[in-house]
This record gives sequence, C-alpha cells and structure tokens, in this order.
Amino acid sequence: MSDDLQGPDEGLGTNGSDEGGTVRGAEQLAWFSRSRTKRGLIAAALFLVLAAVVTTQTKQGQDLALRAALKQVQSSLSGELTIQGVRSGTLLTGATMTGVRLDAEDGRPVFSADSVVVRYSILAALSGGQPIRATMFWGLDLEISRYTSEESVNLNRVLAHRDSEAKLDINEPVTELLLGQVGFRESRVRILTPTTNRSGQRLVQGPEGVVLRELTFDSLDIDIEEAILSVSSEPQFTARLSSLSSSVGVLEEPFVIEEALGFVSYGQRGITISEGRYTLPGGLIQGDLTVGPRREGQPWVLTADIQSEGWVPLSDIGWIDARIPEGRFRGAAELRIEDGVHLAVQDIETELEAGNVLFNGGVTFDEG
Repeated sequence: MSDDLQGPDEGLGTNGSDEGGTVRGAEQLAWFSRSRTKRGLIAAALFLVLAAVVTTQTKQGQDLALRAALKQVQSSLSGELTIQGVRSGTLLTGATMTGVRLDAEDGRPVFSADSVVVRYSILAALSGGQPIRATMFWGLDLEISRYTSEESVNLNRVLAHRDSEAKLDINEPVTELLLGQVGFRESRVRILTPTTNRSGQRLVQGPEGVVLRELTFDSLDIDIEEAILSVSSEPQFTARLSSLSSSVGVLEEPFVIEEALGFVSYGQRGITISEGRYTLPGGLIQGDLTVGPRREGQPWVLTADIQSEGWVPLSDIGWIDARIPEGRFRGAAELRIEDGVHLAVQDIETELEAGNVLFNGGVTFDEG
C-alpha cells in the first residue's frame, strides 16, 4: 500500500518515519481532497448544463422552463402578465413570445404586443454577467395613464407592492437590470392624463365620463442601447437613443420626427430626451424634449428647449398653427404645449416672401 493511502495510524505514526515525512503526507492528502472537491464541482456544473440543454431542447421542457420564468416575473408584478405562445428552437439563447399582454391589478391595460423577441445568454447569467442581450417589441401598444389627479401613473403601480420595512431600509442596494439593446417596431405609445377642459384638441372620454387629454406617438420605431431599468432609484429607466421616428399627436396635425438621437430616460418627470438631435422633414434641430408633468400631480405636457441647425422650413412647424406662412427660420426657442402652444423665442430670424424678420419675445397659439 502506498504512503498516500495509508490509514490514520500508519500515516500519522511517529515510529515509521521522521516528522518531515508526516508533514508531506498530510499535504498530499489535503491536495488530494481539494482536487477531488474541484472535480466534483466541475462534474456538478456539467450536469446542470447538460440538464438545461436537455430541458430546453424538448417541447415539454420548454413549457416547464417558460412556466417557471413567468412565475418568477409574475411575483415581481402587481398586475397580470399573459403570454399566448412561445416560438423557439431552444430556450438557451432566446425566444419569441406572442400575444404578450400586461394589465394593472385594477384590470386597466398597460401594454400589449404582437410579439416580443428576447435574446439572452444563460452562461452570462451563471457567470454573473449581463444575461439579456437584446429585446425587440413588434406591434407594441403602450398606455401611460393617470385617470384622476389623485392617483399615480399606471407604470408606477405595476411593480409588486413592497412592505413598509423594505421602504424604510435606507441601506438597501439599488436594484438595476441591464437590458442591453431594446427596439420597438410598428408601435404606439398613448399618454392619458386628466384635464379640467371640456373642449379643445386631443380630448377623449375616460371611465365614468372623466375627460382626459391624449398625446400619442404613432408609427413608432425606436432603437436604444445600454438600457438600464432600476426599480429602486430615479430615473427608473435610462438608455442611449440611437434611432427614433414617429408621428407625434400633440395637436390636430401631427409633429413628424423622421430621426432622433440622444439620451432617453423615464421617471417622475416623465419621458425626457436630452442632448437630442431631431431630423424633421425639411431641417434639423437640437435640444432637450420632455413629455411629462411640470410638477408632481399635474397633467403631462410637451416641453422643448431647441435650437435650429441652420435654416429650417416653417412647414416643419406648421402643425402648431395653420396660419404659419411659407418660409424658413433659424434660431432658438422654448416650446410648451399646454392648453395651447406657448413659444418663447430668442433671436429667431425668419425669411418670408415679404422679407426677413427678427423675433424676440413670446407668442401663444390658442387651441382652435
């Protein structure tokens, strides 16, 4: 029998060898134990990966994995998430979910989508990396709504309620979810907020006869990168906007954005695009744009602090008022759409058929 496999009495005895040999034997035994443990962990990891592959390659296994994932997601929501079906050759790298719908706990819709394509990496999740690589929403219909001035926006009520002790824990770490690339195709975002007006543009009737102001982003295509969702800090969502095009319904005529770049965020101030560059049908402007409440509890309005890049045709802002003449302009302006259109202009130079005019000051276009 070799020295390495001797029993305790033989290996640790003082009569058969000197003290140095005893120490070497103990070290070899410890090395053997650590090596065996390491091999056991590797074997266990390989078994788990093999089990995951077998599970996700079969229809029954995919259904089981999907139900487990939905149960985990549902536990973090106070609303109800439903998915009609899943298409995937394997759930190891991604899946296409069809008929996706999320309703708030009071039954009001939050969003629906024809399909959602998710790409992820299980190995990245196991190693502590970023599991979600990309998400694409097709035919998304998202509602951001507040039917009364007393209630909060529906998106803020989707996450499951937390107990009072969790709210008071100031040492709780910020929880962030890295979403990677996110895209919308052929989508629509509808924003509904209460108003005291009984006449005007973009007014709709809500539940129990309440009057709501509607703002929409129609024909919406978006590509964003470096998206981060936070459930415990402000803003709740941030990303780099790499592409946006939409027909924005703020008044009777739409405001058309052919392309937009910048940084986008969502939080208590609503939706903000900062450091934005916006390509309009005839020109280019830059600046910050916000769709949200001016103060907490107030209706959502569109505000912008913009500067033209060179000359821009006046037809690009013809949606503000039909009386705006043909011509072009350049300069800076602050825009607010709230019970009409309010403009504060600074060194706005306009080139009209009758001649050039320089504007400074404010102008208001009432709702027709």
